[in-house]
Amino acid sequence: MAVSPFHFHRLFKQVVGATPREYARAERVARFGQALDARPAESAEAAYGAGFGSELARLSGRERGAGHDPRRAARAAAKAS
Repeated sequence: MAVSPFHFHRLFKQVVGATPREYARAERVARFGQALDARPAESAEAAYGAGFGSELARLSGRERGAGHDPRRAARAAAKAS
């Protein structure tokens, strides 16, 4: 069954509760948070591994309510060293 992009978008939002773009970003942010929690000192590696194309993209995602504070992660990494 083929559906138009518009209809797919509408159905996706109805079923999932978010647009495909919002869903993809939320998934990337969640993966980033998990990777950062596992290894706080490796922020850039966690960002690229989660699918962000740059540090700037990662930072803008964090500002949108990702739930992890980069300063807190840096302090935790410093204490662990």
